[in-house]
Amino acid sequence: MIVDCHCHIFSKDDLTQDYRTASQLVKRFHDLPLPERRAGSDRLLRFMDHMLNYGAEHLFLKMRETYGEDYVAVPLMMDGTYVTHRAGEEFGNGSTLNRIGEHLKSPLAHLRGKASEPALSHGRKDLFANNFTTQINELKRLKKIYGGQIHPFLGIDPRRNDDDLKDKLMDLVEERVGPGKTFAGIKLYTALGYSPTHPFLYREDRREKSLYAWCQRKGIPITVHFSPTGFAHINDSVRIRGDVYFPDAGEIVPGEELYKKGIMKFQKKFMRHSFADLVEERQIRLNHPLLWRKVLENYPRLRINFAHTGGYLQVPLYLKGDPRGFWTREALSFLRDYPQVRVDMSNFNNTLKGADMLQGFKERVYDRLPRSARRRVLYGSDYYMLYLLEKELTLYYDRFCNYFGREMDYVARENPLDFLGL
Repeated sequence: MIVDCHCHIFSKDDLTQDYRTASQLVKRFHDLPLPERRAGSDRLLRFMDHMLNYGAEHLFLKMRETYGEDYVAVPLMMDGTYVTHRAGEEFGNGSTLNRIGEHLKSPLAHLRGKASEPALSHGRKDLFANNFTTQINELKRLKKIYGGQIHPFLGIDPRRNDDDLKDKLMDLVEERVGPGKTFAGIKLYTALGYSPTHPFLYREDRREKSLYAWCQRKGIPITVHFSPTGFAHINDSVRIRGDVYFPDAGEIVPGEELYKKGIMKFQKKFMRHSFADLVEERQIRLNHPLLWRKVLENYPRLRINFAHTGGYLQVPLYLKGDPRGFWTREALSFLRDYPQVRVDMSNFNNTLKGADMLQGFKERVYDRLPRSARRRVLYGSDYYMLYLLEKELTLYYDRFCNYFGREMDYVARENPLDFLGL
């Protein structure tokens, strides 16, 4: 039995009809001959094809073709509702960009004693159609059908507690997350616009009610994106509650003290800079390793997985002894220092010329870890985000089997099952 501890089932049903029509364009591009030097376009088209044309169950079964009938999927949600929100706007208003996600009235209307209401419409062509609710419903359905073969993680954005759920977000978490419930754990992606020490998540007095305190007490696993690449808040400013990394000082600082009214302005703009540069700036400000060390110092028994172990660009730098590979260095430091910390090897791709990254990680990192630390290293694919960098899931998985051999019994079976508490 293979456990893919880091995958995604973002389906076409998460998108509005306006964007689903783009699938016709993708199909046409598939028929066009591409020059050999543009072979990477195949991966982009494969990614777009999955995003625009497939439902949640199809994606689950697609992974089964590689892993076999008895595989276990751990799909991670992402709450993208506030990813384009401008800092000066109230949450109840639309953003200046096409919003990713319409506001949710309440996924659990009964918690406030109200009848459910239809999703709000902002008169824009939103990319996601109430994606928070849609993903919850999709994963709930898959859990009912496939039971122990799927253990989803609920994507949390703490700003939702300030907005449409109005101090009821913890009720949602307790209702949906834990043994015997739809969701096995929590997924956090702080670069979408919030701090790892937002007060909903973190309290200086760890005896006070917070998500981390609840997860630590209950043994609920958390997976966090831990890399300077990926995705991020798109707008040019965001209102922060909690700490941020301040590059000028090289330390973390309370955002509400550092910035007037807590509004942090970014230097990298959506329309003026590359998306990679935009993402990196926000990842550094909102997801820096120093922020997570503060979390771990206050919640040392938190069962938390630092996904990507710094990322596919950081690992090669770390292997070369380059100080710029500090995300990977810190992830491994967390693994050694805290007995409940995990790291996963999701989206480990050889995108750079030279030595094989996965082989280097296996021989120069994994094999040299203490046995107790090796038992907290997890296999993950990042499917189907994987297709932005890898041609096929089968090729990706085969490389792991080749390099890890019998150790796959641990990284892809025993270790993730232990992380999930199964």
